[in-house]
Amino acid sequence: MVFEWRNSSYRLDGFAFIYKYKDGDYNYASCDKEDANAVYGSGVGGCIAPLEEVKWLSRITPWSEDEIENEEKGHELSVEQERNKVKSMKTMPPDLTRNEYNEIAIDSAKKRWKKDK
Repeated sequence: MVFEWRNSSYRLDGFAFIYKYKDGDYNYASCDKEDANAVYGSGVGGCIAPLEEVKWLSRITPWSEDEIENEEKGHELSVEQERNKVKSMKTMPPDLTRNEYNEIAIDSAKKRWKKDK
């Protein structure tokens, strides 16, 4: 699938959940379409674009079926590996700095680790 964002077109590589920090920076993780608030794609350069800013152009890409299948498998693997990260990101309060976010994430991981022991 092909989409346009900021006057450039990209081939859809996957869906992502973005957490925006207070300073405008962001953290993201691959996720299922249902949890996504963004997409990532490739073209001349890559991008991570908010879903509400994307214009869908077509379902056609110049890639072969094998290339598309490999990309889909790669995205599925990323989704599986980052599933817990997405859950954690969705529970974070809004407008944290990167340091505040990291402190909460580390504390949460320590609690889970102690619980699993």
